[in-house]
Amino acid sequence: MIATRWVMVLFAGLAAAGLGCGSARDRAPIPDSTMTELLIELHLANGRIEVTDQPLPFPRDSILQAYGVDSSTYVDALAYYVQHPERYSRIYGDVIDRLSVERIPPGLETPLDTLGSEF
Repeated sequence: MIATRWVMVLFAGLAAAGLGCGSARDRAPIPDSTMTELLIELHLANGRIEVTDQPLPFPRDSILQAYGVDSSTYVDALAYYVQHPERYSRIYGDVIDRLSVERIPPGLETPLDTLGSEF
């Protein structure tokens, strides 16, 4: 899946960059709750792009702007979480939980219910 590869490449690159940094901050550049929301929005945007037949630009910067975060602060936050994997794991657990809830619309038992009774 493209999204999984994108996240893995991003995480690996930031891990390599983060390992070269000598000092770790005591505080994340972005609050954990905001980081959770950002990651959810970024994953949802990536999913929308993957199901579209037309190539679309990835709206990362506009999503970051909506949360008052610039690109360099976002990259700094990812580097911070590389140095604090327990926090990043907790955040990603929340992201996965929230995305799992949003996957199936309320009232539908399975995605196949959207096809109607003729099937």
